[in-house]
Amino acid sequence: MNETPTYYYDYLITEEMFLGDWENLLSIGWDRMGYYFFRKQLEYHEGFDSNLNYYKYTLQIMPLRFELKNNFFFSKSQRSIKKRNADLRIVYQKATLNAEKLDLFNRWHNARFGYLSRIEQWIHTESNRPFACMECCLYLGQKLVACSFFDVTANFTYSTLAFFEPEEAKRSLGIYTMMCEIEYAMSKQKTHHYPGHAHHEKTMYDYKKNFANAEYFDWLSTTWKELK
Repeated sequence: MNETPTYYYDYLITEEMFLGDWENLLSIGWDRMGYYFFRKQLEYHEGFDSNLNYYKYTLQIMPLRFELKNNFFFSKSQRSIKKRNADLRIVYQKATLNAEKLDLFNRWHNARFGYLSRIEQWIHTESNRPFACMECCLYLGQKLVACSFFDVTANFTYSTLAFFEPEEAKRSLGIYTMMCEIEYAMSKQKTHHYPGHAHHEKTMYDYKKNFANAEYFDWLSTTWKELK
């Protein structure tokens, strides 16, 4: 007799979360957007394309993490991205929101997805809830060209959101901000960096699969396995 497979969909909406509890959730495949903490195995998409043709498809979510203690390294292409951005100034600090970041986020989101969104879906710096997080800002001279927000726990870091100047797309700033987060994590002796999820299918998040020591959360065994 075949057993019915378990499809995970767990969520929690809270303005209060201890970092130790968040670390425990990360270790079993959870993500977050602002106050919304979740893990789900499948992602459903449906709607109409530009020609008003109806579409419907399902993606399998792949939670990811990178082990940083076991000879982690950047690939040749990633080192090339770092060299390409050597002219940028990196600033790490407690996350804040201001008009410059909001304007950059709005232009990036509209250029990438074709519509405006609200940055507060990801981060609530006014109240530091559900907990305070860090930011990595990249400046070309005095101009902000990229910003990312990331959580820092006792042992982990977790990428929350990154956005960048659309006119600087050739710099691969989305990848570079994640590299900067990883370098910050390594400087603080963290064991893992969690980049959020990708998908088993080919999607725009495949760049996350190209980092060294990548592991994915296997839904069947509920353990982390090497991504080959």
